[in-house]
Amino acid sequence: MFFKETKTDKGKTPVLQLIESVRTNKGPRQKIIVSLGTDLKIPKKLRKQVAHCVKELLLGQLVLFNEPKVSFYADQIVKKIQTEGKWQKSYDKLKDAENSHQERETAEVYINEVQHSYSRELGSVLIGHHYWNLLNFPQILSNCGFNKSQITTAEISVLNRLISQDSEH
Repeated sequence: MFFKETKTDKGKTPVLQLIESVRTNKGPRQKIIVSLGTDLKIPKKLRKQVAHCVKELLLGQLVLFNEPKVSFYADQIVKKIQTEGKWQKSYDKLKDAENSHQERETAEVYINEVQHSYSRELGSVLIGHHYWNLLNFPQILSNCGFNKSQITTAEISVLNRLISQDSEH
């Protein structure tokens, strides 16, 4: 999804539209999800983030780490889309198309034997990063002559020793 400004014959100010690229038998096409008119003024530097946030919200995904302004604009747009009922119709069409496939590949999954790799912990690292910044270590190290890369490396080393003391890395 992305935003596009289009000029109308009646008004001088451009109308903001949320557009989605859709693949068809005739090739890729652009579909207007919602026309926002001229009332909603989204700064150009936030439009990409807002479009991404709107898409995640419409797909029912949890949106993390967004600026309050981005969330504000995204919520307004989602409400307008849901009020007009445009997204649900296209979402139902997508689901119908997925269900109409005759050839399906299936696989059995043995839940007791499922394994995963490359797992990472976020909680302890996130807390460590928060306190690293709260204690103003980046500024202190910067004043000592460290560059940005060295500060990041120092943070990784310190957090690694705090979180996993027995690690050899």
